Amino acid sequence: MRAYYGISRRHVLGMAAVGSLAMAGGVRSVWGQAAKRIEPLAPELDKVIATSEPIQTLAEGFGGPVGPAEGPVWWKEGGYLLFSDIHNNRRMKYMPGQGVSVAQEPTNRAMG
Repeated sequence: MRAYYGISRRHVLGMAAVGSLAMAGGVRSVWGQAAKRIEPLAPELDKVIATSEPIQTLAEGFGGPVGPAEGPVWWKEGGYLLFSDIHNNRRMKYMPGQGVSVAQEPTNRAMG
């Protein structure tokens, strides 16, 4: 697949498929445990992402009792990922190679 802004469509769909900010890669977790793997529940997933690759956490510490982190959505034209940190009342932006930053604050605890 063709990469766009340094990240492939396969990786972006992989992030969305696991329902968190995750991306295929070869890493170990923060606590030194073996990295978690994607559990394919449908064979069609193998056409979109490499389910044999471990999950890499891009960022953490979002969400809370008022609401979870929600999204992500890939903004193709800008080459970044947006997600809502509902509990902390802000919208976050992940840019490959640059990490996570605040895209909008406050958001009135908006979802999506």
